[in-house]
Amino acid sequence: MLQVIRFTKENFDKLLDVRSSTVRLGIKSYSLGTAKLECVETGRTSIKTIEQLRIARFEDLDDEYAIKDGFSSLNELKEELERIYDEQIDSRTLLTVVDFM
Repeated sequence: MLQVIRFTKENFDKLLDVRSSTVRLGIKSYSLGTAKLECVETGRTSIKTIEQLRIARFEDLDDEYAIKDGFSSLNELKEELERIYDEQIDSRTLLTVVDFM
């Protein structure tokens, strides 16, 4: 079965334009290989290949991760994660970083 990763419209559009990764709250069970990316508001989809997965604490990330995820800074990425997940992110928060090919 094809794994599905869901995005808001704004983040899905960024993914098609400038993003090469996504950062997700918590430890996710994605696997390397093909994934279907889906916009929750419009139902649009795109097929991408997951090239690399890693678990990191927020304190391990830097602006480079944020830029690969379509944000201008790590602070902007943090604000988006807090908005989407409705949780406070601190330096010890575990995240799954997914890099697409």
